[in-house]
Amino acid sequence: MMMKSKLLIGVVLLSLLGACVTPQLPQDRPRILNFRWDLQPETTDVQSAEVEQGEVFFTWTAIAGATHQIPSLGVQLAISTTRLGKLFCGSYQGKYVCYEDRDGNGAFDYVWQTNSRSKSPNVLLSASTPQLIETEVPFESISEGAQPVMTNMVGLVFNGPVRGMLNEDMKFTVAMGEFAMGWINGKDGERHPDGEGWSPLRTFPLLVIDDRAPKTILKPLEFTYTPISMTTSGKLIVEYSAVPVSEMNLFEKWDFEFEGGKQPEEWKEVGSRAKPAQVYAFPKTP
Repeated sequence: MMMKSKLLIGVVLLSLLGACVTPQLPQDRPRILNFRWDLQPETTDVQSAEVEQGEVFFTWTAIAGATHQIPSLGVQLAISTTRLGKLFCGSYQGKYVCYEDRDGNGAFDYVWQTNSRSKSPNVLLSASTPQLIETEVPFESISEGAQPVMTNMVGLVFNGPVRGMLNEDMKFTVAMGEFAMGWINGKDGERHPDGEGWSPLRTFPLLVIDDRAPKTILKPLEFTYTPISMTTSGKLIVEYSAVPVSEMNLFEKWDFEFEGGKQPEEWKEVGSRAKPAQVYAFPKTP
C-alpha cells in the first residue's frame, strides 16, 4: 500500500511539473541575424600580388546603415532578415537590441536580446529571448540623416591549393584553390586557431589553368580575380579588383561569370576527382 501511495504521489508531481512548462513558440525561438551591408573595398585599383597561404590580402569596410528609427528614443536601426520575419536592430543605452513589429501595425511590440561572438571581432550573430513591450513603440523609415548602425571589416584570405593535376616537374597544369571571407579586426590584426581575430563567413574557389586562368567575376560581390599561377607550397600570384556594392547579403547564393561568357571545362573536371591518381590533395588553412 505504501509503495502504491509513493508511486501515485510521483505521478501527480510529474504531471504538475509538466503543466508548469510552457513550450516555446516558433516565433520566440532564437533567430540568426542577416543584415544588408554596404561594402567599401580598400581600393578600386587593379592589384597584382603574390599571396601566401593563410594571408589576408584584401579587405572591405562593411557598414549596416540605418533604415528605420524610433523618434521617441532617438534610436536608429538597421533591418535584418530572419527565418521568421524582420528584426530592427540598433544600439540603445550602450548595448545592441532588436525590435519586432509582430502584428505589423507600425509599432514595435517585442524587444529581443542580441548575441555576439564571445571572441573578437564581436559581430552580432543572433537574437533571442523576446519580451513583450507593454506599451507599443512607434517607428518609421528614415529618408534623410541615416547613420551607420554597425561598422565592421571583412577580410579575404587565400586558403591555399585544394586539389589539382601535376606535370612531371611537380607543377600544376590545372588546379583548384580556395578563398575565404571572414570578419576581422584589421588587415594586420592577429588571428588565432581558437577563432580569436577571425570569424568565417564563406569560401569560394579559384581556378588556375596552365599558369593562366580566365578572368572571373564573383556576383553580386563584384570582386574580379585572375589567378596567374599557384604552387604546391601555397603561393598564389593573382590579379584582382573590386568596386563598392550596396545592400549586400553575405549569405545569398553567389554566381561566377567568366571572361568570354563561358565556364571553362576544367572547372568541372577539377571538381570531379574523377582520377584519384592524378589528384593532389592539400589541407586547408585552419
